[in-house]
Amino acid sequence: MIPSILPETTINPFKFYGEGEIQEAVFIDKTFYKYVETFSSDRQKEVYALSFALSGQGYATLISTTGTEYKVWVDIRCADPYQALLPKLVSKTVT
Repeated sequence: MIPSILPETTINPFKFYGEGEIQEAVFIDKTFYKYVETFSSDRQKEVYALSFALSGQGYATLISTTGTEYKVWVDIRCADPYQALLPKLVSKTVT
C-alpha cells in the first residue's frame, strides 16, 4: 500500500479522546487517520521510511505536507504505530 500524500491545507484535523488521551485525527476517503509524528522537510527519507513500514504492516498511511514539514498519519485501527513496527525493528537488529 502506497501512502497518500496531501497538502496540509486540504485536510481538516480534529481532536478526539482515545486510549486515555486527547489525540489528533483526520477523515480522508472513508478512513480515519490518527497523527503519528511531525518531521522537518529535511527528514523526507524518515517520513517515507515510517510511512512505508506502517503500510507494510497492513495499515493505510497518509502524509500531509507544508513547505517546511511533513506529518505522518496512520489508520486509526493501528493502536500504537511504533509498537506495530517493533517486531520488524527487532528482527533487523538481531540478524
